[in-house]
Amino acid sequence: MNSTYVISIIAENTLDIFQRLSVVFSRNRLFINQFNFEASKQNLNSHFYIEISTDEIKMERVVKQLKKIIELSDIKAVHKNHFNTNNKDVYLCQN
Repeated sequence: MNSTYVISIIAENTLDIFQRLSVVFSRNRLFINQFNFEASKQNLNSHFYIEISTDEIKMERVVKQLKKIIELSDIKAVHKNHFNTNNKDVYLCQN
């Protein structure tokens, strides 16, 4: 059964980070419903918020593959019902 998940990623600002993220999703044949990006000039990090619809098994596989990318420093996945879009400073946890 498909559910909607939000993946929160903190990554270094590099030229190929978009490509490396998209490869993971295309390999797993996942359609991205929503993609938000925020760049930070102070510490040269980027924050990505990616919304996808998939089952739990495929979601776990995607998170494992994303953790292998060196430029990504923090990855959190959460069910969309538990995600608060009004306060983006809230730290996400996997349920």
